[in-house]
Amino acid sequence: MASPSFSSLSSFPLHLSSRYSSMGSNTMGMARPKAQQHSSPDGFGESQSQILQTNYISYLDELALEIGAKPELLSLLLKDPKLAVKVYFGPCNSYQYRLVGPGQWEGARRAILTQKQRILKPLKTRALEPSSNFSVSFLLKILGLLAVVVAFFSRFLWF
Repeated sequence: MASPSFSSLSSFPLHLSSRYSSMGSNTMGMARPKAQQHSSPDGFGESQSQILQTNYISYLDELALEIGAKPELLSLLLKDPKLAVKVYFGPCNSYQYRLVGPGQWEGARRAILTQKQRILKPLKTRALEPSSNFSVSFLLKILGLLAVVVAFFSRFLWF
């Protein structure tokens, strides 16, 4: 199995759309997903340019359901509760549509569970050593608090 491409969020629907269209010759006769069929702007504005907009997550869920790639949360909850919680309460990402169905990826579970660490890792560019001078920092905090109290009460003495 080929690993999925790590692409930007803007190409995320293209990934599912390409899997949808590569299902075979029968896809040409299939109707578009309901989330993509619009006769009126469904809460996305009144202008003609906004008619083509659709609800992003419902569109992806419907595409995944059509190709059999949408994970069933109840069975996922029984098999792997930790993963089910991450899929349900976590961000919507392309890995969850790689858990089951055509194009299934073995690393999808690990990618979902480690997503937060992989996002935060580039932000931690330097390691800070814990300070051993707790008494000095504590003393500075006490002196600062004392200075604020003295300044507050000295204000009342001037009036």
